[in-house]
Amino acid sequence: MRRTLIAVVTVIVLAGAAYYGLFVVPSQQLRAGLDQTIATLPARYSVKYGGARYSLFSHTATITDLSIQGPASYPLNQTIAKITVEHPALDFVDQWNKAQANPSALKPDQAIPVADRVTVEGAKFSGNGGGATAGSGTIASSSLAKIRIYPWPFFQPGVPPLQDFGTVFLSALEAQKKVTAEQQALLAQQQKSLAQPRDPAQQGAAPTPADFQRLQKDALDALLPLARLEAVVYLGLGFDSFDSSGLDVTSVMPASAAAPFGNLHVAASKMHLAAFDRGIGDGSTTDGMVEEFGPSGKIAVDHASLGNMVLRDTAARLVNGAPLTMALLDGASFEGMEFDGMSVTLPTGGATQIQKIVLSNLTFDHSFLKSFGFNITGLKQDASSLDGRAKAAFQQLGLTTLTINIATSFQWDADKKTATLHDNSISIDELGSLQLNADLVNVGPSGVAGPELPGFSKAVLRYQDGSFINRLLSAGGKRTPEQLAQMRQAFAANMLHNLGAFAADPKLAGSVTAITDFAKTPQNLTVTLAPSAPVPLAAIKDLAAQGPQTLVDTLGLSVTANQ
Repeated sequence: MRRTLIAVVTVIVLAGAAYYGLFVVPSQQLRAGLDQTIATLPARYSVKYGGARYSLFSHTATITDLSIQGPASYPLNQTIAKITVEHPALDFVDQWNKAQANPSALKPDQAIPVADRVTVEGAKFSGNGGGATAGSGTIASSSLAKIRIYPWPFFQPGVPPLQDFGTVFLSALEAQKKVTAEQQALLAQQQKSLAQPRDPAQQGAAPTPADFQRLQKDALDALLPLARLEAVVYLGLGFDSFDSSGLDVTSVMPASAAAPFGNLHVAASKMHLAAFDRGIGDGSTTDGMVEEFGPSGKIAVDHASLGNMVLRDTAARLVNGAPLTMALLDGASFEGMEFDGMSVTLPTGGATQIQKIVLSNLTFDHSFLKSFGFNITGLKQDASSLDGRAKAAFQQLGLTTLTINIATSFQWDADKKTATLHDNSISIDELGSLQLNADLVNVGPSGVAGPELPGFSKAVLRYQDGSFINRLLSAGGKRTPEQLAQMRQAFAANMLHNLGAFAADPKLAGSVTAITDFAKTPQNLTVTLAPSAPVPLAAIKDLAAQGPQTLVDTLGLSVTANQ
């Protein structure tokens, strides 16, 4: 009996010791680590938490009731109901201290793992930038998988210590507010001078181009510290995926010329980011996104996606102290951005539906835009949501809805100093389409394009008629097909008369015939400019002043129809 009692007591003692070793001690270490981390945060920030425990069985840390209070100059109130960290890197602090002790030995791709997954539940925030702008929001849940930190950018020359990030951030915000106030003052003074052009005092006080140039420089100087901090984060962060749900953010700001709406409300039901590593992202998707601009309207998007993004070199240049110029973007690329199922609510109360908007193949080189594509598909405009004059124009054409499509693409060759504008078009399904293709020369920044003026070597403009011309002539459907045919014949004869001597020029015989054929039977009309030598764009005005014949001969104009 005695031995049994001793055995039971021994088991209880061992169990207590095991509990203390497996639960109490790790949890105490977690809290000690949290307290140490909180102590390194920027001054005037207050961080508290309700509970913190760590389980050696599941290798999971749990922090509850976290709250963050900002300083008076940047009032911020953020609360998080629960943070769960799965398989945290227990040596993270030691690895970070080693990196800080010997930053010259760091490599840009040297990572410190943080955790297998970090999940945040019940995040709420509110506050303002110390001025009139205020905001609040909630995120139901979010999680990061395989999160890692790259310490290299945090210890580069000129990068402030981590504990000073908050101070730099606040100082940059103050500088931006100062620039914004000065901008509003200059714009107000400019409006006064325009309203009173005969008042010498107002004209003398009007802002000059030099004032706006100085203000632009001040704005870039105010933005640079924030851009650099963001670049540090871009180069210093990596994760395998990010997911969130239940995003709902509201911002209240004073209306101005730059932001005419005072309230902004953004919500998204679900968001997913694929892998991100040191400024290179594998894309993202967002579902159920809504942006409300108060009385200015609302935009709703069923599905939005962002393709691969490459900003590593751009971020590295910023970290190393490069100024905010186009050269920062050399080598940067965005595979694409797409919005599907978009609805735009207008201030008048009507709505515009857009099937799809796509921005694609955005790249930069030699401090210049190298390529891009942009498409709008299925933009439906209902006449009932328009004002009186626009609605009357719809009725004149016998339409209640327009379906608009827009496309443009640009490709620049730095070595040849040429660019192409191909498949640039605007079409209205109910009326017709207009397409432009052009080959440009001497295109690019001054250091690349050389002293020659930008110009074109060929351009083709094509109009494809659907029903526009007949609708235009029908006077709202009041004319018969026979009357329309007679009007087109009269239009063709009148055009020949207006051409005058051009109609008798043998070199233009084919073009004249094409124009009259199109006037009689409007199907399509193509205007081609094929000069024997590239024509500078700036010279076209002077050519036109020399008379139509010189313009036509120099541009190599020809016209075809119904082909």
